[in-house]
Amino acid sequence: STISRAEITEFVQRLMELNGRKDLGAVMPFYADEVDYYDRGVVNREYVKRDLGYYFRNWDKISTSVDGEVVVIVLDQPNERIAKFISSFWVQNEKKSLTGRTENIWRIRKVNGHLKLFDVKQKIVR
Repeated sequence: STISRAEITEFVQRLMELNGRKDLGAVMPFYADEVDYYDRGVVNREYVKRDLGYYFRNWDKISTSVDGEVVVIVLDQPNERIAKFISSFWVQNEKKSLTGRTENIWRIRKVNGHLKLFDVKQKIVR
């Protein structure tokens, strides 16, 4: 089934919001069973869960937002799209805080009626 631009935009916005809440249980259904994860290659969901759990525990406060529009790249497969967007982040713990912007490229597929992340890449741009 085809994925609409609105579905992709909503998916990205919702996942960014849940990351800010540090809600691991709500975030994990967004990921496929196997994900080409940043620069680490293809990993399983358990790896993603451990990595995100560490990230959420490491930072007391996390704030992320999408800057501008989500660019949706249509592929040959109707059930797959690439979402490209810039996001801003702010994280803080007892020792430090960091702010910046990232360029994100996510490959998303519709599996059994649900969107899933299959490929997650990110580059810090500021």
